Amino acid sequence: MLLYLAGALVGELARRGNDRGFLGTIGLMTLGNAVIYLTGTVWLAVDLNLDASKAIALGITPFLITDTLKTALAAGPLTLTWKGIEHGRRRGAGGQT
Repeated sequence: MLLYLAGALVGELARRGNDRGFLGTIGLMTLGNAVIYLTGTVWLAVDLNLDASKAIALGITPFLITDTLKTALAAGPLTLTWKGIEHGRRRGAGGQT
């Protein structure tokens, strides 16, 4: 369920064009991860009867480094892809080949 919530939020913001630049893409991916972290950590705390610091230590901390790396690695190619699409649209609209 939380993946759907994160996907819907990030998808709507991307539809509005917030994923066209590198920093915007990083922001959207970070926002999606934050939604997943937040809802997952709350569920973990409730299910295992943990305090907030223990839930964060188990549900967020172990994933921060790899998720940060994945975000950085994915943002570059996505940004370049959008630049290529926009370049192709400009060339096509002007009748140039």
